[in-house]
Amino acid sequence: MVKTQYDAETAQTQRAMLTIAAPTDEGRRSWKKGRATCLNRFRLLKLRYMIAQRRFPRRAVNALLWLVERRRASRVHYLPAVVSLEAVNGCNLRCPECPTGLSDPSGRKKGKAKLQDMKAAIDQVAGKCLQISFHNLGEPLLNDDFYAACAYAGERGLWTAIHSNLNIKSPDLAQKIVSSRLCNLVVSCDGATQEVYEKYRVGGDVELVFQNLRDIAEEKRRAGRRFPWITAQFLVFDHNWRQMAQFRTRALAAGADEILFLPGCRNGAVKSGHVGAERIFSLAELEWIDRKPASTCCDVWDTLLMTYDGGLYPCCFAYRDQDLFSAPQKAEASPLAERWNAPAYRAARRFFLGDLVSLKDLPQPCRFCERALARTRKRPISDAR
Repeated sequence: MVKTQYDAETAQTQRAMLTIAAPTDEGRRSWKKGRATCLNRFRLLKLRYMIAQRRFPRRAVNALLWLVERRRASRVHYLPAVVSLEAVNGCNLRCPECPTGLSDPSGRKKGKAKLQDMKAAIDQVAGKCLQISFHNLGEPLLNDDFYAACAYAGERGLWTAIHSNLNIKSPDLAQKIVSSRLCNLVVSCDGATQEVYEKYRVGGDVELVFQNLRDIAEEKRRAGRRFPWITAQFLVFDHNWRQMAQFRTRALAAGADEILFLPGCRNGAVKSGHVGAERIFSLAELEWIDRKPASTCCDVWDTLLMTYDGGLYPCCFAYRDQDLFSAPQKAEASPLAERWNAPAYRAARRFFLGDLVSLKDLPQPCRFCERALARTRKRPISDAR
């Protein structure tokens, strides 16, 4: 691959942006992985919150089971510490690398989770899990029932989080978010000016995002609340990396508690059908590079993702009906813990444990996953059949 040629001014800007993405004063920070690996302010706040909950001892036991069984057993007796409950799988923007934004016709029918269904799911995870996130393939704030569901999860002692584009026009948005007991609001905003921002967040208004940020921060101060912790997240692409410093300045001035810079990706799964076939933008090289797939998968042990209608997906790459590991109609018939050990989960776990499970016997989307293909290439020929 021929590296991009750039002048001395570009090189100087690049070095400055790399420093912003991975500041040395926050210790062992990797911008590719997000937050610092050490106990920063956010992690300490989250840890104190979780320990203070009355169900924490039971949740700690569940976490110990995870440590014991993760990547060792095909049938597990824990629930992941973090679960995702999709409030809605539709969006008001058209981001070009997102199946929802692309309106991929092979994707699932659009819909919103009902409040009673979200409460039922929360009841099933509250005794074991530490965190519930209300996002996956859509904008959670488009579901008016999200606020009540989030407040209910907070009452049950769960740390709550969402990722939002914050392109919502509502005079009482800030009041609803703060009163919902939302713990962590991650705002996805990839530009400091409209011209740059709208290249990826198609149909969005960057000034509306910053105004909503200011309103939420002000409402938080007015109500004397420490939550939500506001994370301003910026996906770094070839078209926007020069605005990282400007974005940081604007987001902090608007009231963000922290800034995260993460590499943007081009979703190869939508185009090729091969899960995990992404390309990521390297700020260090100013190039698009292939993501090297690992020869194992932690998602089948760590990721419990509930769709708006009660189905279960194995990972965030899944978005079609055939990708479901557990169908929606089974949600009422079987407990969540049983569905978390459905045949599809057990087959995928056995494959990555090294059992003689062939690619053709894997459920979708695993059989077309780059991680599974990488593992197959590492197996002896007799085992890979």
